[in-house]
Amino acid sequence: MPNPVNSRPGMHYAIIEHKIPAWLKLAPPATHRTMRNHQQPPAWLSAAIQRRPEIAKAWQDEHARHREHQAQVQKLFEQLPALQTYASEMLTAAIKQRFGLDLDVRNTYLVDARLIDTSNVFDGRQAIDRATRSLLHCALHNFDQAAAAEHGMDAPGAILKKSVILDHRRFMGTTPITNNVEIGAEAFADLCRTLDIGGKYHALLHAIYYPLATAHLSADEAALEVYETLGRAEVSAFRQSLHFARLKGDISEALYTAALTTPLDQPPSASSAVTFSLLDLWEAELTGVVLLDLHSAGQQAVALYIPEDSTTPLKEFPDLHALQAELRDRLQTNIGYLDKHLAERDKAMISARLRERLTPLNWS
Repeated sequence: MPNPVNSRPGMHYAIIEHKIPAWLKLAPPATHRTMRNHQQPPAWLSAAIQRRPEIAKAWQDEHARHREHQAQVQKLFEQLPALQTYASEMLTAAIKQRFGLDLDVRNTYLVDARLIDTSNVFDGRQAIDRATRSLLHCALHNFDQAAAAEHGMDAPGAILKKSVILDHRRFMGTTPITNNVEIGAEAFADLCRTLDIGGKYHALLHAIYYPLATAHLSADEAALEVYETLGRAEVSAFRQSLHFARLKGDISEALYTAALTTPLDQPPSASSAVTFSLLDLWEAELTGVVLLDLHSAGQQAVALYIPEDSTTPLKEFPDLHALQAELRDRLQTNIGYLDKHLAERDKAMISARLRERLTPLNWS
């Protein structure tokens, strides 16, 4: 989504400084870099602003509010390390301490023999490849207690009988395997269970969502303040997307008006012209993705809200069939299109299933 805030050049610093919105003054360096590197606005935008100036103004105002709300959210999470970085550093250090090896945990792999399934693949190598995960991925998902027991990851009926850890070359197609790493699969599973990286990271998140009481706030009041901070940012992001989608012509006036007037901080009303539903993809919840159902007098439609889509965050369709067809096309263009809305534990499974459905093998 292009940036709707326009700055007016002036002859004097004070004039320029006065025109800079508060959110931009407080924005972190990463935001400034993004803005400097931002591409030119799309060709349709200038004409749309002239055609619908009142919506353009509402979009600009909401953008400024959203930036302020987002700055408050960023402040909540400013001390939280990125999950992949946190996990990678912890796992690398633990492997060094226990096994005396310096490994790149993103590019060293566990072949879990228990996951090898040859029933629906072209050949055995493909089956082994599908049962291969990076050590970092495995540590984030962790193991059950049985996997850490002696022979707990053996698979007597599989084409590889024992699970094995491999270097960056993965499985090279032949046995005996010559690029294995000298760590037993069960020993690695035990290390991951001891580390419990996911549990430790969850504790960091829990401390943000449920902070301790302060001199001025009880624990419940502090948690409510966090909840309201997050809620304001989410509501503002949705309203900004509404204005943008209407400006672009991706939604009708009927949906735009109905959605704008629907209270988002109250339980849904039976008389509401718009209802909101969360979406799942197989067993995985799509966090933040919302289905809007418009059922006003004489008009029915559905719309898909995907907040992480910067070009089409909200779009209306005549029916679910049309919506599903476009979502399929977006995923075929970018198989990771929904990754930001998936829990880390679900990404690999969803990606594999999408590839099976959207890019099946063609026999000739």
